[in-house]
Amino acid sequence: MTSQLSPGLSPLSEMVVGVDPSNSFDIDLERYQLTYNVSRYFEISAGRHHTAIGDHNTAYHRGV
Repeated sequence: MTSQLSPGLSPLSEMVVGVDPSNSFDIDLERYQLTYNVSRYFEISAGRHHTAIGDHNTAYHRGV
């Protein structure tokens, strides 16, 4: 889900819905971040997000 709260502020979130072995639904919030566009060439993001730098996200995805 994404939205634009103001001309420079936008949130983004990713949710995963799964089924547990006991046939109950499980909702997991994978990623959420808030981005502020300062200018055309500079933006600031904060929150829980994946980065393309390093091997940590692929090696330890979801804390495995």
